[in-house]
Amino acid sequence: MKYKGFEKEGIRIEACFDIDPANTIRKRAIIPILPLEELRAFVKVHKVKIGIIAVPDIAAQHVLDLMIAAGIKGVLNFAPIRLKAPKAASSIT
Repeated sequence: MKYKGFEKEGIRIEACFDIDPANTIRKRAIIPILPLEELRAFVKVHKVKIGIIAVPDIAAQHVLDLMIAAGIKGVLNFAPIRLKAPKAASSIT
């Protein structure tokens, strides 16, 4: 989230999402950390097209599925696992 290389490449981090309520208390931070349940609405309102996955391998596929279902079109995966786009992703326009 604080990696400066994204900014140099023109990637602006809008928000982070976490399942741990202790981490989501920073809603008013420069980069807010929001509950994962708010992902779909945030993506829609802010027209997010690209997401970043930085979670343990056991959670990565589920997070990808949620991101695709929310309307995200591309993903940078930093989880230590190969992911597969859900079949529904092929019908997203």
